[in-house]
Amino acid sequence: MPLTCSHIRATVEAYLARHPHERESLAGLLSLLDRADNPAGRATLPGHVTCSAAVIDREQSVLHIGHKATGLLLNPGGHVEDDRSLLAAALREVCEETGLRPGDLCLTPQFVDAPIDIDVHDIDANPAKGEDEHQHFDFRFVFYLVPEQHPQLLLQDDEVVGVRWLEFADVRSPTLRAKLLDARGQGLDGRPEPVNASALIHDGHGRYLLHLRDQREYIWAPGRFALLGGGRTVEDVSVEATLRREASADRPRLSGPRLVRHPGRPGTRPVRGVAVVEPEGSAARRRALHPAGDRRSARRELVFAEGVARPMSALDTCSPGGVQAPGHVARPAGSEPSSETAEGPAAAARAAMVAQLEESGVLGPGPVRDALLALPREVLMPQAYVRRSAPGEEPPRWELLDWSAPQDRPELLGLLYGGDSVLVQHDGEPLLGRVRGTRSGASITSMSTVMGLTAELLEELDLRPGQRVLDVGTGTGVTAAVACQVCGDQGVVTLDRDRHLTDAAAVRLAGLGFRPDVVCGQGDAGWPARAPYDRIFVSYAVGRMPTALVEQLAPGGRLLVHVTSASPSWPALAVVERTPAGQVTAELRAVEFAHRAGHGIERIWLDKEFRQRIATEQGTWTQRSMLAPPADTDRGLWLAADHLLGGLVRDFGAEHLSVGAPGCGSWLRVEPVGRSRWDVTIHGPRDIWKELQDLAVRWRVAGGPSRYRLLFEPDGGQRVVSACGRLSWHLPTPRPLDEGAST
Repeated sequence: MPLTCSHIRATVEAYLARHPHERESLAGLLSLLDRADNPAGRATLPGHVTCSAAVIDREQSVLHIGHKATGLLLNPGGHVEDDRSLLAAALREVCEETGLRPGDLCLTPQFVDAPIDIDVHDIDANPAKGEDEHQHFDFRFVFYLVPEQHPQLLLQDDEVVGVRWLEFADVRSPTLRAKLLDARGQGLDGRPEPVNASALIHDGHGRYLLHLRDQREYIWAPGRFALLGGGRTVEDVSVEATLRREASADRPRLSGPRLVRHPGRPGTRPVRGVAVVEPEGSAARRRALHPAGDRRSARRELVFAEGVARPMSALDTCSPGGVQAPGHVARPAGSEPSSETAEGPAAAARAAMVAQLEESGVLGPGPVRDALLALPREVLMPQAYVRRSAPGEEPPRWELLDWSAPQDRPELLGLLYGGDSVLVQHDGEPLLGRVRGTRSGASITSMSTVMGLTAELLEELDLRPGQRVLDVGTGTGVTAAVACQVCGDQGVVTLDRDRHLTDAAAVRLAGLGFRPDVVCGQGDAGWPARAPYDRIFVSYAVGRMPTALVEQLAPGGRLLVHVTSASPSWPALAVVERTPAGQVTAELRAVEFAHRAGHGIERIWLDKEFRQRIATEQGTWTQRSMLAPPADTDRGLWLAADHLLGGLVRDFGAEHLSVGAPGCGSWLRVEPVGRSRWDVTIHGPRDIWKELQDLAVRWRVAGGPSRYRLLFEPDGGQRVVSACGRLSWHLPTPRPLDEGAST
């Protein structure tokens, strides 16, 4: 499978955020990403993406190869093949051309999996290969050589004639040379850094032991559950000795003969440097985690157990559970986490948010809860807006807070974990490379969904490991991150119509170690290239069910999307399922809260003046009624009223029932006057009270439903009908303007 444009674009945008002055020189690459289906394909002209490696030894010398075809000294590298990432392509190329093993190399703390340089150079025509003159957009990644002595190399005879190790100042590429010299001042010294060792302790019943780190300033990742382990000391004769010493210190009952080495599975290769042990005859007591519960954090601990910073292995090119790319880099022994990664307050806020969701009843034990508890929202939303202007003040003023600014963190922490929507985009701007500060005028154009609604819908979605998931409306990437955590990122596609949102989401999801397909396109069309999907989640409301999404639903699959009308008052949740036999069933559930309407849906509102008239004017007439108004909990009735009566909007801020029809100026106000009596005030050409009472009779005759069947008719119509068939309506036909949008 070729690399996705979203992965390449995310890498480029992250690079340009560090080197904004290079945007003009990379204009050709950006143009390529806009128009090419396979920008890394060798046949893509007039240029394509390539990858190379700068391998640095402990003497701060860089490996160069003699390129047979040109006679030049170059960094090992070449064309992308069936590689899962740009980093994996660079790793494969250096191993193929030099004979180095993946375990001989590790990433650097300064760059991790980001390129140090993106170089653009011309390639002459090669008639022998049928290649015209073209350009290479070369992504250059930095690796440290792990062995202290240079290992014996096995050169690729048909392309390489020799090797040389050159000092930074002698590196042949001017742009790479300049960046290496600059990075030397940041600690790029060719010396792999020592790391901790951790153990996977298995109880024989599908569970692994975690312990809770102390909530202290000097503890790495305080207040989080983690594998047992710690730093290697000079007294430890092996990695296993480190693991046993640390395990016995953290859990004395696990010392000595109670731990036995795991025999492994026939036909599998062991992970280098990792000792897997399990308790003999006892169950883990602190906290047992199912293997599917937090594979991401477990994998990161595994790759650290080698004894040097981020050794490369098969895990980097074929990662389990869909997780790719390193998310952490080991730090020097005895050092403390930086302010960017220390997450004591964030972990506490995250735990408090999850506890509140559990207390409210929208979240229960399971993979969604575990994913939310592990998800650092400050990585997905490192910047957010706060309105600083007073209500009614024009133009409005917004302040962009930034997690990298320590003075912003307390307020930003409250925004990220308070449960409300987080404002992330102003006036359609790019999200990457923004500078904190004040904005004036315009409006907020993207925000995260209220956390309670997101959690409730994710629970309803019933995510499971290995499922293929389509997330329509990427937004801040929260839903995509949970899907990656639970299901594995290889099966996740997240789609949004706003390229600025997808670019940012790809970068930030990668920062969490996730590499889903992040694509830009029309939401209602879905993404047929990766269909069918076991789960489809739409994070904006639609006027009718997008048929393309239904067609992309796999047998046994489930699709969730909110359905709305022009009125924002009475939404519904559509739950569509395809049986194992392929039959589609669907229902519409009346709900209290829903996502915002998608792009192209016209809305009607009660403006401030209209609401004031309803609250204070006498109206056309007032009558005292013994008929009770429909209850707020009669959501099935209000849903029917929205579609069968139409044009009505409720003022939920009013003390009593207030409903208006902005199209004609009619309104209704109902106020209680003692026991079982109500004053009903009507104004305008519509008798909204009579319309509601007549519909209430029909609704009660139909059984007072809160759920309706949703039928897909042969002519393309979509009909909503009660179980008895006595109450029904059609969803509107699509308009050309309607298309998917993010919220």
